Amino acid sequence: MTKTKPQELSRGDLVKLKDPYQGRYGYGVVVEILSRTPHKLPRNVRLHLYDDEGQLYIEHLSITKGLMVPSYVDFHVSELVWYRRAADQGCHTIPDPPDWSLEQYLA
Repeated sequence: MTKTKPQELSRGDLVKLKDPYQGRYGYGVVVEILSRTPHKLPRNVRLHLYDDEGQLYIEHLSITKGLMVPSYVDFHVSELVWYRRAADQGCHTIPDPPDWSLEQYLA
């Protein structure tokens, strides 16, 4: 089995947060790749977050306005673990996720 390349991270991929957001939301779906390193590796991503029960993160202000739209939250890839890759034939688990805390992702 070949090792998955870090630059293959794309929209729709699932990630785990190293530290759950607000102590609850530990998973995310990549909505957008915000920036890349000079080596074209992902640096910052925008996520829709969800918890262990599948509840999406919605900002309190949106709820008070009666809007039940999932909120975006931005993260540096060093805060994430690549969990599953979205593919045409479904999701595939990443057997050996890259270490995004390495210097090449911080440049």
